[in-house]
Amino acid sequence: RILCSVCRNVWGYFPQNGRVMIYENQPGEFYGLRFLLEAKPLAAGGTHFVIPYVTASIIAVNILIFLVIEMFGSTYDSGLMLRFGAMFPPFVAEYHQWWRLFTAGFLHFGTAHLINNMLILYGIGERVEQIVGRFRMFAIYVVSLLGGSLCSYAAMLLTGQYAISAG
Repeated sequence: RILCSVCRNVWGYFPQNGRVMIYENQPGEFYGLRFLLEAKPLAAGGTHFVIPYVTASIIAVNILIFLVIEMFGSTYDSGLMLRFGAMFPPFVAEYHQWWRLFTAGFLHFGTAHLINNMLILYGIGERVEQIVGRFRMFAIYVVSLLGGSLCSYAAMLLTGQYAISAG
């Protein structure tokens, strides 16, 4: 409740019953997201559960990459993260390392960053994959990853405030 009183666009999601909790001062809808989170696909006569293979695989890849990087040093080390593909605008613009817009999405600065992102990915990804299917879930993930990276890249270029970004 405190968070909802000072922030906008805050919802609570309860995966055990597939419900979204929205306080009265929050928007009740956001481009159909509430429907996607609460929808239950029907199979012959009832609801069914689809094992979220794509979501679980993406989470496993993120954790594996995190563990590999940790073997080489700390994921809090900006230089190490750059070596593994974190996004930094001058590297993308001047050295044409466009692949960083993709690889940065699989890197995380520290355990808390990784855990937070993976919990959110599972909470939303499991439902989206159940509704739209595996192939579309993978496509949505890749497009979202690249879209987020491009927005971050553009914002840094426009403000002139560069940072090493990942996750």
